[in-house]
Amino acid sequence: MLTTRIIVLACAAFLIAASAEDRGILSAQPTASALTLAAGETRLPDGSLAYRPSQLPPGPRPLLVILHGYGQDPAQFTRSFKHWADRCGALLVGPVAKDVTWDVIATSRELDTRRTRPSLAPTRFGEDARRIDRDLAALFASAPIDPKRIALLGFSDGASYSLSLGLANPQLFSWVIAFSPGFALWPKHVSLGQKIFIAHGTHDTRLPFEATRDDIVKPLRAAGVEVQFRSFDGDHVLVRPIVQESLRLAFGC
Repeated sequence: MLTTRIIVLACAAFLIAASAEDRGILSAQPTASALTLAAGETRLPDGSLAYRPSQLPPGPRPLLVILHGYGQDPAQFTRSFKHWADRCGALLVGPVAKDVTWDVIATSRELDTRRTRPSLAPTRFGEDARRIDRDLAALFASAPIDPKRIALLGFSDGASYSLSLGLANPQLFSWVIAFSPGFALWPKHVSLGQKIFIAHGTHDTRLPFEATRDDIVKPLRAAGVEVQFRSFDGDHVLVRPIVQESLRLAFGC
């Protein structure tokens, strides 16, 4: 009991003392920028791959931020959404983890991944969150983005990171889309205005389905957050119709 109290108190002290950067709070915000981003693919200063369709309707555009999984090719994953972006007149940004996976995941490997809340101080955001913030700021300076139509999407480790970073930044991401996550770090407060879409295969052999259902979806719903949850008969994979459904819900196209 004493050990448990010490851990809880240490965690609370960490959350209070942690800087905004440690807690993953991003400073980048859309502005009324002129469209200077070139059509096609552009590498942003911290390595993210941005994509702008050649034909765009006038005015602020939707933005999909795409986080790759462990060891997954970031550019290939981002490019898999290009046809959708062309059809919907949306921009894409695919950040790249500094290592094989995202910083919060790397510092969480020795923890029980079924936990939905941080239990030790090393579990914090780091350079990856700062790099994403800088690249989003660079994009916002070169393209008009609709602040009400920004979604953060991820698969596998990228899904865990999208939930963790997305929940920490409801002021930026109106939707968070997570395919087969392993866990989520919770901020001090969750936003009831943010919408979440989660999908997970019931036969996932890499990250357990039950952890998503019981330790992510149920607590979010209990907190009053709107969560769309899709289970499917499959392993650790992306299911195209479910991906398409998530984008329709988030963007209407």
